[in-house]
Amino acid sequence: MDIKLLIEPINTFDIPGFYLFKTEQALDILKEVDSDNLYIQYDIYHAQRMEGELSKTLEKNISKIAHIQLADNPGRNEPGTGEINYAHLFKLIDRVGYQEWIGCDIDLLPILKLDQISKLNIVYLKTQGCSYARNISCILSRLSIIATFKQGSNDG
Repeated sequence: MDIKLLIEPINTFDIPGFYLFKTEQALDILKEVDSDNLYIQYDIYHAQRMEGELSKTLEKNISKIAHIQLADNPGRNEPGTGEINYAHLFKLIDRVGYQEWIGCDIDLLPILKLDQISKLNIVYLKTQGCSYARNISCILSRLSIIATFKQGSNDG
């Protein structure tokens, strides 16, 4: 089994003082470590807050990304509720042939149950052209929902 280690840049607005906060820093670490098993976990929410230029960054560095996390900005809410153009990003992700994991890591809406939120996310992602939104597994974590799916995966 090939194990992948992921590093994730986190925005310093939500977690002040976090060491790794830009994609370029993560790329420098990958270059320095020089391991075939080290990749970036690219959180679109954090990247939008710190850098912008999501399309350019994804396209240029897709081979170094082994997990993409989705959440809209502002507020780390469901994709489609903020300023990020997910329909465009999903087309780009498909066009560049990304085959790794994608996950939703969003703040929970207190009026909905976890399974309701998961179903709503799947429906929305499909309407935006996300070919990955088939089977989904969810984990409750720090009042956020993490729903993870992989293209071609039937086991979540």
